[in-house]
Amino acid sequence: MPVCIGIFAKESAAIFPLLLFVYIFLFESNETFTKANILRSIKKIIPALIACALLIIYVFGKAVNWQPGGVDRFTYLITETFVMVHYFNTFFLPFTLSADTDWKAIPNVFDDRVIVGLIFILGMLFIAYKCALRKETKPITFGILWFFFALAPTSTLLPFAEVLNDHRIYFPYIGLLLSVVWSIGLFIINRENKIMANSAFGIGVIAFAFLIICAHAYGTHTRNNVWSSEESLWKDVTIKSPENGRGLMNYGLVKMGQGKYDEAMSLYTRALVYLPYYAFLHTNLAILNGAMGNDAEAERYFKSAITYGPQYPDCYYFYTVWLSGKGRIPEAIQNCETALRLSPGHTNANTLLASLQNNPNLKNMKTPLQNAEDLAKTTPTPDNYLNLSLQYYLVKRYPECIQASREALKLKSDFPEAYNNICSAYNSMGKYDSAIIAGTHALKIRPDYQLAKNNLNYAKQMLRK
Repeated sequence: MPVCIGIFAKESAAIFPLLLFVYIFLFESNETFTKANILRSIKKIIPALIACALLIIYVFGKAVNWQPGGVDRFTYLITETFVMVHYFNTFFLPFTLSADTDWKAIPNVFDDRVIVGLIFILGMLFIAYKCALRKETKPITFGILWFFFALAPTSTLLPFAEVLNDHRIYFPYIGLLLSVVWSIGLFIINRENKIMANSAFGIGVIAFAFLIICAHAYGTHTRNNVWSSEESLWKDVTIKSPENGRGLMNYGLVKMGQGKYDEAMSLYTRALVYLPYYAFLHTNLAILNGAMGNDAEAERYFKSAITYGPQYPDCYYFYTVWLSGKGRIPEAIQNCETALRLSPGHTNANTLLASLQNNPNLKNMKTPLQNAEDLAKTTPTPDNYLNLSLQYYLVKRYPECIQASREALKLKSDFPEAYNNICSAYNSMGKYDSAIIAGTHALKIRPDYQLAKNNLNYAKQMLRK
């Protein structure tokens, strides 16, 4: 029952049948590597195996839209060989702990790190095999296999977005701790007579244990200081994981909350190098630019956030907040309704929508799309058609967005913004080949057009998947 409950909290609890098998296999029989012992051990874990399998199927069945978000499975798998070496080293020397690491996947199977990782795994498994042959060393085998089995859910076939994360090692470390402590215990017990005969040895053992406890106490105190506030936590991440865009963004959020806008802008700009398509980063850049009075930049980032994260309600919600502050009520309502279609229970969006709909001047206001259509009809200029294409894009009428952009190009053939809108629309429609053509045209006209670069790179990235 504890395992079944645990699966709902953390799916990795489902490795219990494997741990149970190893326990029965090693400790409930004097035989070890015999067919009878293997079959008996398998038979005893069948109830646990069925219960855990059914619960895992149920849990993942509820998460139908969940995506691990990482690289391809093979690349992830070979990377994890060296990640395991890092986890093992961190057990003894935990100096590089980071709340959010910046490790990258290793694409080459012949990379030195992969080879080192494979040698480490094979070496550990060989030690586990040799220890399984003797009764007094079987707990070492159990601990080593616990370490690998507990890492399996996050280090094998599911390619998570982060190849390494320090919180994944708590469960595996239970097994590694068992192996290490049992090994030290056997080392001391096998030399008990020498220790008892020489007081210096006995004092040495006690001193060693005391130093270990003091080192852990100091490390815990130091790490607690890091975790004592959001500012110290994310500052630590930016130092230890300087290429982690999410860590830079979160530290920027802290600085923005303190009103240190220049520092926040610097951190967000650095984060954008590593996370150019991260919708929440674009949203935060929009909020920051809005707070600094850069309205044009704020709106540009709000729109790019929606482009890269059309499934995230907060991208629309924070744009709604900004629009309502500018008195653009119909646009605000439109975006707020989109946020609520994505997340009907969004409390803040529901409250804000009710407030916007009660605006006494709302009935006399035209929607931005209606205004853009009227303006393009009465004054058909390239800029007016470009604005019309943008309004079509915001309401997800992508074919009309493309057509309006093409009308703008008829009047002004060297119009990179029009090509960029076409690229964005094709991206949203999943037509990445056409998006690449449009984005390429935009950059031929203006090679330094960053938004077009982002949209073109996004199309190429999606086409490779």
